[in-house]
Amino acid sequence: MTRQNEAVMQRLRGALDSPPAVRKLLVTMRAQSVTRMDLAVAKILISERKERGIYVTIDRPDKHVLTILSRHNVAGPGEASTEMEPAGKRLFIAKGIFSPAVFIGELLNRIRDPRSGPPLDAELRAMRFLLVDNLSSLAAYNGPKGIDACFGHVAMMLMQYPSMRFIALAGRDSLPALGPGATAFFNLGVEIPDEWLMD
Repeated sequence: MTRQNEAVMQRLRGALDSPPAVRKLLVTMRAQSVTRMDLAVAKILISERKERGIYVTIDRPDKHVLTILSRHNVAGPGEASTEMEPAGKRLFIAKGIFSPAVFIGELLNRIRDPRSGPPLDAELRAMRFLLVDNLSSLAAYNGPKGIDACFGHVAMMLMQYPSMRFIALAGRDSLPALGPGATAFFNLGVEIPDEWLMD
């Protein structure tokens, strides 16, 4: 591992070791490195910390994300699934359908269903993170109301599941398009310098 890679991993580990009150983290970097940082954050959460959670992909096929995570030894088919399954899977890969608000809204509706709600609620209470792979895409697919709805749904999810943290990754140049409320939503911002991503 190069010195730059180790610096990136240490910065991410430090952010993920934040006190429990820090529940909304935004990791920013140059746009070309978002996928690389997705993998790094997922590796720390799943492989190192052995946490369970939800990985929301905004604009990639969920099965494609599962393939990437498996190929990079972050989470294999035995650990990850594109279906919310009973205990045993470490990671649920969800389609954001261009906005995590759509996925979270469907999830909250399923929890209210007396047939599927209790087991799903128990699964979610055991999860520790809600990771969004590329917040930059929100601006491309959503207007201001859609972006506000996304953060509103995330806030509802965090209120209902206090053991869960929201972690989002974004290209730093995309943040102005998300509006001032986007960065204000987070408790902690983590910047990955360009010079750490040159190798």
